[in-house]
Amino acid sequence: MAFRFTLNTLIYMYYLHCWENWVFHIVLKRRAVKVNKAINYHIYSSIWYNIKQEFSTVIANSNWILGNGKHIHFWEDAWCGTPLIGFLDLDHNAYSTYPKFVHEYIHNFRRNIPHFISIQHPEFRLLAEKVTIPMEDIEDKLAWKHNSFGDLQLSDSYLLKNQHNLAHHWARCVWSRDIPPSKSLLSWRLVHDKVPTDEKLQNRGCQMPSMCSLCAKNVETSFHLFFEFSFSFKIWCWFASILDTPLQCTSITDIWSICDKGWSPQCKIVIQATIVNIISSIWHTRNQSRFQNKIPHWQLAINNIISVVNLSGNNTNKLSNSSIRDFIILKKFIINIHPPKPSCIKEIIWSPPIGGGGGGGGGASGTLMVILFVALLKILGEVVLIMLSFQLY
Repeated sequence: MAFRFTLNTLIYMYYLHCWENWVFHIVLKRRAVKVNKAINYHIYSSIWYNIKQEFSTVIANSNWILGNGKHIHFWEDAWCGTPLIGFLDLDHNAYSTYPKFVHEYIHNFRRNIPHFISIQHPEFRLLAEKVTIPMEDIEDKLAWKHNSFGDLQLSDSYLLKNQHNLAHHWARCVWSRDIPPSKSLLSWRLVHDKVPTDEKLQNRGCQMPSMCSLCAKNVETSFHLFFEFSFSFKIWCWFASILDTPLQCTSITDIWSICDKGWSPQCKIVIQATIVNIISSIWHTRNQSRFQNKIPHWQLAINNIISVVNLSGNNTNKLSNSSIRDFIILKKFIINIHPPKPSCIKEIIWSPPIGGGGGGGGGASGTLMVILFVALLKILGEVVLIMLSFQLY
């Protein structure tokens, strides 16, 4: 996604720079751009469809280098550092009767600002004097303002777009090789607010009444359907009892914060799979109610969730640890524990002490030494397989 946006930005920047390229100038510029503004209606063009989304991005991060002024809008383009409409705090009606392009304010390579504009906006003269008027007829140039030479490079566009693609805490929780992609897809659509509930269909222009198919009382919104309705609420309460942790969700993405609480890798997969399958089960129940007039009991939905999560937890190659909390959660889903592999194997040879220490005392001392050794290894966080070799006399 980020690479596609970056490539679009680069292509569109090249398109704005290449006035002499007849393909862009004739085929696209005259059709898609009017006074340095993108059209707001559809045209049949595979090229324009892919780059039109980046128009405002390119304009906002560029400045015009003044040439003959024929392509620069005097009031709306950033030819003197910032658009005058924002710098002078003007509305459209304030300058609609004035000339539009910069070349109309230049005569014989000198500024020709009307006297009434200088009187009404005295701060404009100081701003305009910072711009050098070239002494020859050259084309205006749109320059990228985030580097010193003004040309947009692929690295510049990547850095710009990458600032907006911040990592989300739920991004690595939705998708996993241990969870069926068909289940994860619904969760991915939900966190991106793309699930076609009545609310979303109305926002897209569908004229329809809205009623929750499960409760028949409230308007169907994504948050109400997946978190507030009694069927959904009972399932989330059951999940909270499994984790022995209260769940507080003010938004759809809050539920994924549960995965970041220091679980073992195997237990984390089980929790991720449970969340994904709860969302899938609620949506399936909603469709059963709307299209087949069937509402299964919430405990039946829980049994189905346990059976599907059991497959994910048992088939994963992730390992567990010695946490009792994780052990209880895994056993709730009837999942076999995957113990961690020992980091090393140590052999301990014990023999009774030489001398008159007595067999009983020596045995107790040797046992105590082994217990202390095992305790020390646990404190250090190592997983060690201890082989005890006893010599009997």
